[in-house]
Amino acid sequence: MQLPEINIVEQGVWRPKFSLDRTPLRFVLYYEIEILHESDGMAVINGEEIDCFEGRVVFAKPGDLRYSNSPKKREFNRDFVRFEVTDDPGGHLVRMMEKIPTAFRVDEGFQSLWSAFMRSSRQSKEDLPRIHSHLLLLQALFYLSEHSGEEGIYRVKCPSSHQQALFRAICYMRDHINENVDVSTIAHAIGYSNSHFSHLFKSYTKSTPYAYYLSLRLKEARHLLLNSSLNISQIAATLSFESVGKFSAAFKRFYGISPTRFRKIYDGAPVEIHEF
Repeated sequence: MQLPEINIVEQGVWRPKFSLDRTPLRFVLYYEIEILHESDGMAVINGEEIDCFEGRVVFAKPGDLRYSNSPKKREFNRDFVRFEVTDDPGGHLVRMMEKIPTAFRVDEGFQSLWSAFMRSSRQSKEDLPRIHSHLLLLQALFYLSEHSGEEGIYRVKCPSSHQQALFRAICYMRDHINENVDVSTIAHAIGYSNSHFSHLFKSYTKSTPYAYYLSLRLKEARHLLLNSSLNISQIAATLSFESVGKFSAAFKRFYGISPTRFRKIYDGAPVEIHEF
């Protein structure tokens, strides 16, 4: 029997920016699991509010639309992992994950698997530890599909047809992340006019399609800075920026730090994000 294959895109700790009342509204691009360690704040997924309390798990799926209200406690943090399914013979893993609700309470069985996964994934990036951490994550997902219906579960509604169309546009952006395609090309790819697409996209995300596409390219640049040996010029060229200067300026506007300094500070450090 061939096991499904997953790719862990990102993991670490969410430490919110307390200068903001809420995180930006965003489409979920990958499967996301987050474990809450404090009772504070609220997550909003597909327009439905989910109270955040200690011992709760939130599971978001690609295509969900979400943001979070910033917690009041300054020591607040939560563990998270984002992953994608790269090979799923027979579609068994995806169907299994459809059984997992949006929110539920942690039990001892899941906590044990999650702790083992976090320990393993923080070790060497060599093949054997990486395979071990992936197997632990698969085991945790299977456990959730079988046990998460027992206490304190919550399921949000499915995305609307417009939301699904916009997510297809975002998938197109991701598939062409190393290019610099224009907005009309993206709109055409999902069968919308340029004006209707731009209006609808901004009504859902509070962002223009171009700004959103640029943010995806800059997040990919961050990933390359942390996980590749490409230099700044090579990253700028890989992502089709017109020049190193324009890439560096865009990166600094988005992250508040130059790409060179970002790599120097964060290379090898645990990931902390602010956008849940």
